[in-house]
Amino acid sequence: MRGLVFLLSVAFILFAVPCQAATYPIAEPDLLKEMEARAKDPRVLEKLREALAEKARSYRPMELVDLPETSRNESYLVDMTYTLPFDVPKVDKDGRVVGVLYPKGYTFNPLDYVEADPPVLLIFNGENEKEIRWVEKWLSSSHPPAYLLITRGDWIKLSRRLKRRVFYLTPLIRERLHLRATISVVRRDPVRRRFMRVDVYRPAR
Repeated sequence: MRGLVFLLSVAFILFAVPCQAATYPIAEPDLLKEMEARAKDPRVLEKLREALAEKARSYRPMELVDLPETSRNESYLVDMTYTLPFDVPKVDKDGRVVGVLYPKGYTFNPLDYVEADPPVLLIFNGENEKEIRWVEKWLSSSHPPAYLLITRGDWIKLSRRLKRRVFYLTPLIRERLHLRATISVVRRDPVRRRFMRVDVYRPAR
């Protein structure tokens, strides 16, 4: 049970984004009915679909993470040990904070708590044709499934070309995995399983 609480706490630390806002009663029910009626209008729905599609096509993260193209093949290990930057509260069954479950400064390695290997990550420059062709060849071979992360490029065009979803590399992933260059393939080290292994490849010219 303690392990489960710990994992939930970790998930909260890494992924939870608190969102609080005041709520107010609807003072104009007629206006609400009018908005609902307009929302059912096929012309309004079509415009909404077009706007959402265009927003998706033009999406770029506010913080694009750039990595240089590597000049050589190399491999290195990344220690995933993490230090809590603040106290994780201990909460009773009624939701009241009754103390500290894990104090600020507590260190742990998330790989110690999972038997299954994390998904493979493949990071590349989506505007570099050599790297894209390398990724196509890698995907067509007998490698395990991987999440594709790009530093540059059009995610929709690349998703269609590679026939799988493509995502943008985030600053947090770059920092946690100490990524240095493209192309990088990240997976759990099969021997030293408390570490992630980063294999960096230089595409053939």
